[in-house]
Amino acid sequence: DGIRDQPRSRGLGDVYKRQALDGYDVEKLYVEKQSLDSRGLTQDDLSVDVKIISSDEIKKLISESEVILNF
Repeated sequence: DGIRDQPRSRGLGDVYKRQALDGYDVEKLYVEKQSLDSRGLTQDDLSVDVKIISSDEIKKLISESEVILNF
C-alpha cells in the first residue's frame, strides 16, 4: 500500500517526490494517523514530508476538495 511503499529506509523519497508529486504540483501530503499506527510506522519512517491527521480530518479535507489524488 502507499504507506508501506515509501519507507525512509529505501531511500526513494527524492525519486518519488520528483517523479510523482512534482508532476502534479502536489504541495501537501496527508497521512491518516490510524493507518500509520496499524502498520507500526511513525512519521520518521516515511520518506516524504507529510502532515499526520485523524480520519475525521481526512473526511473533511476530501469533502472540501475540488481535486483528489489518492496515492
